[in-house]
Amino acid sequence: MGIRAQGATEYIILVGIAMLVALIGIAAINFFSNMSDSQLVQSSIYWVEATPIAIVEHSVSNSTGVASIVLMNNDPSEEVTILRVGLGNATNSTQFMLGSGKKATVSVAGLGTGKAGEIYDLNVTISYRTSRGLVKVQHGSKNLVGKYA
Repeated sequence: MGIRAQGATEYIILVGIAMLVALIGIAAINFFSNMSDSQLVQSSIYWVEATPIAIVEHSVSNSTGVASIVLMNNDPSEEVTILRVGLGNATNSTQFMLGSGKKATVSVAGLGTGKAGEIYDLNVTISYRTSRGLVKVQHGSKNLVGKYA
């Protein structure tokens, strides 16, 4: 009788360990999938509040690798001239004026393609000239993170 009880106890312990390992695996998968979502939210909040130039909307086409971003001048007192917008290794050097509180859409080609729903993570560099003629460069302390559309 003792050997039977020992076998049943070992079986219960092994099943318990297997369940614990499975739960840890599920928790790890859930943690890492939520981590990418938190990166999306943090990036979005950072870029919407960035000054003087904010990125209020962005998307990258999964088939063409072209980004469409909406820039906004968050400086309440100064109009700027956008000189260059760099995303990753791609740039758009079309110059245009951006008044205080105004928005403009910019396309940046050459980012490469990805699968719909995959995450892109791009460093951002925006060169601009102030109304006083000073040329400045805004580098984000956070990358622009989103999902391919």
